Amino acid sequence: MERPSFLNGFNSYWLMYMASDPSTRAKVSETFAKASKYGMNVARTWAFNDGGAKPLQTSSGSYNQDMFKGLDYVVSEASKHGIHLILTLVNNWDGYGGKKQYVQWAREQGHSLNNDDEFFTNPIVKGYFKNYFECCPLYEFMNMRERELLGLDFLRVMMRNKDEKGVGGGN
Repeated sequence: MERPSFLNGFNSYWLMYMASDPSTRAKVSETFAKASKYGMNVARTWAFNDGGAKPLQTSSGSYNQDMFKGLDYVVSEASKHGIHLILTLVNNWDGYGGKKQYVQWAREQGHSLNNDDEFFTNPIVKGYFKNYFECCPLYEFMNMRERELLGLDFLRVMMRNKDEKGVGGGN
């Protein structure tokens, strides 16, 4: 009979953002070390930042490699401290881009959209998000077993996808 698993976790949206800058990266390590010390074993964090300051996705289909390096660091540090990750891929609110940014990108391409909730129904906007999910390393990340997840190199996969599919890359 399997032992029950207990989850004790925290929400820390800023991990990738801080890890993308070597001068603030230690804060991520310290956060995971303290969380582990207090028995926490799961963290929810953002694996997106669309448009705006230090974006992961600078525009639909273009990516900031420094932010992917930051995400790599977050995954690596979480593993070192025995912490599982819940990676959030988009936000319902304006902060960090979210659905509003996807709708804005469609509008900038000449598409007429009535409101930000068309993120969920408009085929163009849904296609932008599908492209993000499928061409970025998170697509492969989500389909691997946990032991493989923890060793995934986002930047390597991103560059391979760029070479094979002609997508990704960017700033």
